[in-house]
Amino acid sequence: MKITKTKKFLMSICLMLTSMGNACDSPYSDFDLTSETPRASLTATGTATGEVEVKASFQTNLGFVNESLSASESLTAVVTPVVGSRMTQSLVDGGPSLIGPTYESEFAGNAKDTLVEITFDRSATEGVVADRSETTLPSPFELDWVESLVTLEPVPLAFSRSSAEPRYVTWWPSSAPDFEKGDTLHYDVRGECIEQLEGEINWRKGKDALSLTRVLRDREDAPGDTCTIEVTITLRRRGVLDPYFSGGRFVGQQARSLYLLSRP
Repeated sequence: MKITKTKKFLMSICLMLTSMGNACDSPYSDFDLTSETPRASLTATGTATGEVEVKASFQTNLGFVNESLSASESLTAVVTPVVGSRMTQSLVDGGPSLIGPTYESEFAGNAKDTLVEITFDRSATEGVVADRSETTLPSPFELDWVESLVTLEPVPLAFSRSSAEPRYVTWWPSSAPDFEKGDTLHYDVRGECIEQLEGEINWRKGKDALSLTRVLRDREDAPGDTCTIEVTITLRRRGVLDPYFSGGRFVGQQARSLYLLSRP
């Protein structure tokens, strides 16, 4: 599958129009996975509401383009909890997107070590059934917003990001045996009045809190503003991708978010 100069030009125009707030039909809709071996981006995310969200997208050539399945190709997810019955569903297109489709489905249950498997059936077009992609979910956890790492007493969700009084995001559980070797913990903090802050937390060395006072920077176009910020903590576990794919990853993860009111 080759992307012509005309299509590249249309993509750039479409992206420019979108950045200016104008509507634009995606130029990616006629890119079908019919001949190339794609790279796969597969995730299984345990949520705070007790579900697991399974998502899959595929890229070829340019990398930022999510490709469409042909009518004869299919994606199936099987979720097997440690206790309970296995569940099977097809992954379906999640809806219109400028960067192309993401195929998804939702299952009940988010327990640790829940097994998630995805089968990519291209038997009609390529004579291939890629059915060896799998991952497991790491441990669920909960978030708190506290002022003391000793008492861990919850405090109101509004705070001054320049205050000398500390405020912390904490999580529980925060270490082994609930977290396992190979699990990685990540944070992402974003809001309309602050610069995005992200990174990895070394839980293996005992770090069990994220300080948010005197570390957040005002955005240059919003100095001194107050806004709601979203703090997301994600515990990730790398899975196994079927060798059919040319690259990519399958990640099992638990994600939790706090929404805070951040004042200057």
